[in-house]
Amino acid sequence: MEAFEQERRGLFDGLSVPLTFNGTLIAALGLFVYYGGIRVIEEGFGVPGTGDCRLIAGMLSNVSSRAGAFGGWLAELGGWTNAAVDYSAGIWILFWAWTATVWAFFSGAVCRISAIKLAREEVIEVGEALRFAGRKFLANLSSVGFVFLIGAIFLLLINATLGGFLGRIPYLGDIGIALLFPLILLSTFLAVFVAALGVLGFNLAAAAIATEASDPFDGVSRAWNYVLARPWQVLLTLFATFLYLSLVVFFGQAMLKASVKTLAIGEWGLGNAPRVAEVTSEQRAAAGLPAGVTHVLLPGRGDYLYQRVIAGGYKPEKIGPERSAIYFPQGLEFALEKYRQVHGDYPASLQALITAPPGVQGWTKPYLDVPNLPVDSYGQPFAYRRTPQGERPYSISSPGADRQLGTPDDVGLVELERELGPKGPRIDIKPFLPGTAGFEIGMLHFWLGLARVLLYGYVVAYFLAAQTLVYFLLRKDVEGDDYTEVTLDEELDDLEDEVLSYVSPAKEGASPAPTATPAESKSPESKPAESKPAESKPAEESDSPQGEDSDEAKGGD
Repeated sequence: MEAFEQERRGLFDGLSVPLTFNGTLIAALGLFVYYGGIRVIEEGFGVPGTGDCRLIAGMLSNVSSRAGAFGGWLAELGGWTNAAVDYSAGIWILFWAWTATVWAFFSGAVCRISAIKLAREEVIEVGEALRFAGRKFLANLSSVGFVFLIGAIFLLLINATLGGFLGRIPYLGDIGIALLFPLILLSTFLAVFVAALGVLGFNLAAAAIATEASDPFDGVSRAWNYVLARPWQVLLTLFATFLYLSLVVFFGQAMLKASVKTLAIGEWGLGNAPRVAEVTSEQRAAAGLPAGVTHVLLPGRGDYLYQRVIAGGYKPEKIGPERSAIYFPQGLEFALEKYRQVHGDYPASLQALITAPPGVQGWTKPYLDVPNLPVDSYGQPFAYRRTPQGERPYSISSPGADRQLGTPDDVGLVELERELGPKGPRIDIKPFLPGTAGFEIGMLHFWLGLARVLLYGYVVAYFLAAQTLVYFLLRKDVEGDDYTEVTLDEELDDLEDEVLSYVSPAKEGASPAPTATPAESKSPESKPAESKPAESKPAEESDSPQGEDSDEAKGGD
C-alpha cells in the first residue's frame, strides 16, 4: 500500500466514515447478544406486556412520554406506545447494567476498527478487534459508570440525602431549605450538565479510548473537552448521522417488506386474491366444520405469507383474532365469491345463493350452505346491491335498530364483521394449508431475521464509526493532532524493547536506527514493504532519545 497524505480536512471535505464489514459484523453480533439478554430479563423477571423486546419498547415509552409533543411524534414514528410503564427498581438496574455491559465491549471493538481504518487505512481482523475490546472493556464500562456516579453524587448524596436530612429538622429544616435552596439548584444544574455531556460525549469517550488506548478518565475528559469546545459541530454531526440512519432504516424495512410482498403482485405469482378450496373429510374433521360444508374460502398465498412473516400473524382485514390462532372469515362473502367463480359475475340478489335464479345456466347446488338467508341481529334481512363503481363490487348493510334503510343508524359491512350473517364463523385454516407451509414460513422468518440483524448492525456500526470520525476531526481542530496518530496498544511493549535496542548501539558509535512512534507502528496484518509512515522526522531533528545519543557519539569521535 502506497503512503498517503492526509491534508487538513473539514467536516464535509472528503473524510469518509471509516466503516468496514468487520465493524458491521461485530455490531450485528452485539445486537444478537444484547437481544438474548433482554429476552432473559423479560421472561425471567416477569416484565409486563407481550411480544419480543417489550422491555426496550417500555423504556422508550418512558422516555417519549416525558418529552411532550416531540415524544409523541417520536413514539408514533418508532411504533411504540407513548405511555409511561411502571417497572421495579430491579428491572431498571438489570436493563441499564446489561445495556452498559454489552455496548461497553462491542462499541470498543467497532471504534477500534474504525480508528485503525481512519488513521492507517488498514482493516484489522475481527479477533484482534475483540481482543482489544476485552482489554479495554473495564475502561469503557468505567467511563459510563463515571457519568452515573457523578450524577448520583449530586442528586442522591447532596440533594436527597444532605438536603433531605436538613429538611427533616423541625422548624430549622424549613428555614434551612428556604435559605440554602440555591445550593440545591446548583447541585441539580451540575447533575443535568453532566448528564447532557454524557449523552453527547459517551461515544466520543469510546472513540478516544479506542484511538489512544487510554484510561476511562482520559477518554471522558477528552470527550467532554471536545463537546464543550465545539458543541455546535457535535450537534450538527449527530443530527446528520441520525438523519442518514433514519433513511437507512426506512428503506431497509421497505426492502424487507417488498421482498415478500412482490412474490404476489396482482393475480400472478403466489396471488393475493382469496381462493376457494374443496374440503376433504379429513380436513372437515380437523377444522371442526359442519358436514354440509364442502368448500372454504382461503386467503391468497401471497397475502397469507406476507402477513404471517411480516405482520406476525394472519389478520383478515386487520380485525383478526389473536396471533396464536389463524382464521379466515366465511359466510355471505364466501358464497358470493364461489358464485362469481362459477358464473363469472356476482348475483343480482342474495336469494340466488340458495335457490336457482331464472335464466342462469350452470346453477347446480346452493352456494350458501343454509336453508334460509341469514338475518341481522334485529331479525331483518341484509340489504344487498351491486356497486360496480365502488371499492367493492357489491355492498351489504343492515337497516339497524329502526329497521329502515337510508337512515343514520344503518350498519355497513365493516361494522357487521363480527356478525354471523355477512361473514359467518371464522374457521381455522391450518388443516387446509400444505404440509410444507410451516417450513416455508420458518425459513423466511430466519432469512428476514438475519437480514434485520445485518441492517441494524450496519446502523450501529455506522453510528460508532461516524463518532470515531468526529473524534478525529475534533482532536485535529482542538489539539492539532494529525489524522494518522493512533496508539497500537498491543505493540507498546515491543516498541519499548525496540527503543532500548536502538539506544545501545548508538552509545557504541554505531549508526542509530530511526525510532518508530506509536503513530508509525504497523498492525500485525500489515506488511513492512507495503506501508510507509505518513510523516517522519529526519534523524538530526528528532527529539527522541536516539537522537541525543547520536549527537554524543559524534562528539566523542
